[in-house]
Amino acid sequence: MQISTNDRRDRTRNELMNLVQDRNEMLTQYCLLAGTGKASSDDQNIENEAVLLREFCENLIDYLARGQFELYQRISDGEERRQDIIKLASQIYPRISETTNVAVDFNDAFDKSLQKLGSFDHYGERLSQLGEELAIRFELEDQLIHSLLAPKADKEEALSA
Repeated sequence: MQISTNDRRDRTRNELMNLVQDRNEMLTQYCLLAGTGKASSDDQNIENEAVLLREFCENLIDYLARGQFELYQRISDGEERRQDIIKLASQIYPRISETTNVAVDFNDAFDKSLQKLGSFDHYGERLSQLGEELAIRFELEDQLIHSLLAPKADKEEALSA
């Protein structure tokens, strides 16, 4: 059974909307974490930060998984037929993969820290590094999203320019 072009495009739009929604939720939580500054020594604040950090890490992993399994995997499995998108994805995916590794390392490090409240080694540094990597990832993803959503005429103009 072959899926029509419109059905594939609708599926792609829905996947991208879900990815951006997950990204926005995770980014909101990142901003809340960044606003708390360095982990506190007050027990109540530590517990609140731990809850926020746990929720952030869960959303971070959900966001990474959605991108990997709904977007990048589909392209790497050959389900994308537009050569310009395949080319762009192959150019940016190695760097996106690096951002994934940084994010997973962050999650793993602080998941262990959450087992014993108050043990947030290098919290501010790691959160800042993660933020820088996420900014790079968003920029690269936005290039791919724009390319996936751009009408064919826009792509032809961009390629001829």
